[in-house]
Amino acid sequence: MLNSVDSPILTEGAVMEIIRRRCPDLLDPYIANAAMIRTAEGRIMLSNIYRSYIESGISRKLPTLVFAPTSRCQPERLAQSSIDVGISLNVEVIQFLKSIVKPYLDRGNVLLGAIIGSKGDPYLPEQSLSEEESYVYHKAQVDVLTIEPLDVIQVATQPSMAEAAGISRLLSETRVPYIVSFMINPAGTLLDGKAISEAICYIDDLVEKRPVFYMSNCIHPDHFLSAYHSPVNDSTVLKSRFKGLQANTSNKMPEELNESSELHLSETPEEFAKKMIQVRQACHLNLLGGCCGTDEAHINLIAHLLS
Repeated sequence: MLNSVDSPILTEGAVMEIIRRRCPDLLDPYIANAAMIRTAEGRIMLSNIYRSYIESGISRKLPTLVFAPTSRCQPERLAQSSIDVGISLNVEVIQFLKSIVKPYLDRGNVLLGAIIGSKGDPYLPEQSLSEEESYVYHKAQVDVLTIEPLDVIQVATQPSMAEAAGISRLLSETRVPYIVSFMINPAGTLLDGKAISEAICYIDDLVEKRPVFYMSNCIHPDHFLSAYHSPVNDSTVLKSRFKGLQANTSNKMPEELNESSELHLSETPEEFAKKMIQVRQACHLNLLGGCCGTDEAHINLIAHLLS
């Protein structure tokens, strides 16, 4: 299903960023929205967000992929959290999302994933780990995440090839399919300066079990088109291996977004959804969703246009 070139798959929009906009006090400073499963208010809010995304997809008979909020559930961050948690919180978070997904399974195809984020700030590649450091640092979380049956793990918001490669090596040693999602800029490179196609080829050659495909988070559709068609990339590699986008609503550059304390919207949800469909057609993508600035309105409109 995930590797089908022609069949569109809907995925979620913003989750953590919606909570930051609406109820910031619910977020833990170290493990963010994962901590919310420990409170009634938090569980209700998370449930409402995920259900809105699932409903957008299955009501239009689209396969729909949602991710458990485990991006910050590495042992180091868990140890810093003020709540009493351990590495097993990863399993708790997955089980929580499974309880939300389960009632929909007789209505449509809902896929369940988890997320592994970068150690540092995804906008700052200088904070990224080396490949070997990444392999060591992320191993404990990978070991726990792969205990639970999952449709896929997303290696998300990776600004550097090296850290993404280390996590890919770990996941290649498991039975769980995985997707690698890069932070990229309009010039066609990751934030560490590596061309997208170079990073794809490096990881594909490195691991025995390759990622299902590659994608990008947190870039505006206009900037994504520029990156995809940049002459620094091998278009054949991108066409065959780059298959997804969770776009944000701001056309600011990554460094501008990292320094911004306010949400920036470049267009209406309707305009954003139309751009996402144009990107799908121009870049041969099959997984579409949202990132910062998006919510149920954006995802519902994307689903409408996909159907």
